[in-house]
Amino acid sequence: MNNSYNLINNLKNSDFEAFFKTLTNNQLREFEWRFIRDPAKNKRGIGLHINSGDSETFFKEFVRLSSFYKNKLSAGLLFKIFEFAKTYYFDASEYAYVEDKQIKLFYSLKHNPIARKICKDLCYQKTLETENLKNNIIYLKLLVDLEAEDEPKKAVELCQKVLKLNVSEKLKNRFLNILNKLEKSS
Repeated sequence: MNNSYNLINNLKNSDFEAFFKTLTNNQLREFEWRFIRDPAKNKRGIGLHINSGDSETFFKEFVRLSSFYKNKLSAGLLFKIFEFAKTYYFDASEYAYVEDKQIKLFYSLKHNPIARKICKDLCYQKTLETENLKNNIIYLKLLVDLEAEDEPKKAVELCQKVLKLNVSEKLKNRFLNILNKLEKSS
């Protein structure tokens, strides 16, 4: 354990120090193993390695390459890296890019209970933060899919919400079909 902290303490970058303070001990070890010790073993040349101590490059590249890490890091660590990157290295005009990457990644891990919860929280946040739900229909679709398994009543409510929007007939029919299936199964 001390060896881990020695490697991490060698990074003389206040942003990395601030990030490390947000991590649990397990997440810190996981981060250190993946990004400080292990990258040299990476055979395909893809991946990040903290050697220069440039935190901005690291976090921005992580967001870009995040799908590479989806099965290599815990959902909790993935989320913390994304949130730190978004908060400190992307301006408000770029948040949508980071959030879309997050949602896609966590949705692809929807069988992991932690990733599933994170994905639902992010989708709810996206649909609640804008008045125009029609522009966030993709997040409503994902929420319906996730809630259909977890809380079918919420999925029904979401479908009904979409049906009240001024959306295309094709989209209305899709949500009507989902709604009918949900009502039959309950």
